[in-house]
Amino acid sequence: MERFIIFFILLIYLVKNSIGNVVCYQCYANSTISGTTCSIDKVCISSYCIGVLYPNMTWHMDCGPEDGEPPSESCTLDSDTKIVSCYCENNFCNSIDKILPALSDASGVTGNASVILPHRNLTCLECGQVLTKDGVNHTIPCTAESTCLGVQCLTSKRLIFFFNL
Repeated sequence: MERFIIFFILLIYLVKNSIGNVVCYQCYANSTISGTTCSIDKVCISSYCIGVLYPNMTWHMDCGPEDGEPPSESCTLDSDTKIVSCYCENNFCNSIDKILPALSDASGVTGNASVILPHRNLTCLECGQVLTKDGVNHTIPCTAESTCLGVQCLTSKRLIFFFNL
């Protein structure tokens, strides 16, 4: 019985720490020549991802706080600063292409906001194994939803990702 209780506690701990974690981009754009590339090399793991759009159409993407729960609303507009913050809970859901419609709607822009992006003419797969800094492997399934836009697609052993801005 004691082994069962220890096993059950361990199982609960593992489930708690594995469910609800998503891979998010950590990147930003201040202009077409100033920013960081959204890539597999700049990711974080959290219970949710964040996308922020500023009034000057610059943006940044990141993870939610480790101890935080996602807000109940998917997007919020700060009425004083006019900064829009959106939250999502899927792998790479905070790529600018995927989160831009929600950011635009919340900012009150008709259609998509004109954010600063380079020309990206390729559709690439965004899936495979992601190894985080702490040595944890996350598997992103290759599905129709696991695509992104960019200037080049990169393929690595057991990894298919691309760099985008």
